[in-house]
Amino acid sequence: MSQGRKNKTVERMCAVCRQRYPQKDLMRFCLQKDGKARLDLKGKSQGRGVYLCHSYACLEKVLSAPAKGKAPLKLEAESRAILEGLHAMRKDQKQTGDSKTTKIKQLLGQARKAGLVSLGFDAVKASLDQGQVKLIVMATDMGPSSLRKIRPSLAEHPVQTLAVLSKEDLAQCMGRPRLALCGVLDEGLAQAIMTAMLGPNPPRQIRENNS
Repeated sequence: MSQGRKNKTVERMCAVCRQRYPQKDLMRFCLQKDGKARLDLKGKSQGRGVYLCHSYACLEKVLSAPAKGKAPLKLEAESRAILEGLHAMRKDQKQTGDSKTTKIKQLLGQARKAGLVSLGFDAVKASLDQGQVKLIVMATDMGPSSLRKIRPSLAEHPVQTLAVLSKEDLAQCMGRPRLALCGVLDEGLAQAIMTAMLGPNPPRQIRENNS
């Protein structure tokens, strides 16, 4: 067997979203004779395997499917109980994430209205050179080439950075058609945004970078 073949990652498809993932990152279910799916915790049960990813959306679809009729997975009782626990945890995580995002959008909107932001690469770079930037908010989907544009200025004038909003969301907050980067120029607002993201007691390295 060749080295490349030996190291190949085995992938399987989620029965709900139809996306392919490494097998080790999926939950495996073994189909029983009655057609119900039993969670295979060790991944070694005999029989046809069906896979499910860990996303909230896929868990929601499986658990909310009607008892009768077509369903992505018809779960036996014990497996359903396990997935319901996982679903509840994912729901809490999703709600917490949505709450953080909403708060950060509100704070960025306040900063924009007060004129305490610099928008876009050129403006952020100029504000960095003048020592005005307290926090840089980058879009989560900003590309590598864009990161390279701002990296030299960050190396020369290090400030805390945060990536939590997409380019679309960031642009919407700032009333721009497109935006991948903004600088917050007020210390209080910068701290409030970091607290909204990380909580009142951020990791030690974050506190030192902001001190």
